[in-house]
Amino acid sequence: MTGKLINTESNQALLIDAICEVYKIPVEILNTKMRLREVVNARQMLFKVAYDHFGMTYKEIGRVLLPMRSRSFDHSTVIYAKQTVDGYLKVKDENTLAKYNAVMAYISSKIETRPTITVTCNKEDINAILTMLNQFNANYQVNMKYA
Repeated sequence: MTGKLINTESNQALLIDAICEVYKIPVEILNTKMRLREVVNARQMLFKVAYDHFGMTYKEIGRVLLPMRSRSFDHSTVIYAKQTVDGYLKVKDENTLAKYNAVMAYISSKIETRPTITVTCNKEDINAILTMLNQFNANYQVNMKYA
């Protein structure tokens, strides 16, 4: 999977599910201040994938992704975490590379199964239809055909 994914609540949940599945960490632990190495690595990977593939800003990542924390992550913490994972990937750290590939494979497997919706409408109605579909926060692909 390459490129950016749509930044919706359901895709954010998918990302968190992927991290929890690959790192074998419950979301409740991911949301804590726990500083065990595996938990910190999982958070760092979460921040990297959110920034690189979901187009989220550092501030959004720190504020939105782990809402159960008593306080959000500062943007500088998110920057440092992303740079840390980038460094490991640059030197081809086997463990980090394997986890990154597993997270991306998990996301790809779920994204590829999304339904395709074909809509025939006037050009003026496109925004209204997309707004309605986004209210469901579901993964979908839309093919537009103009009447």
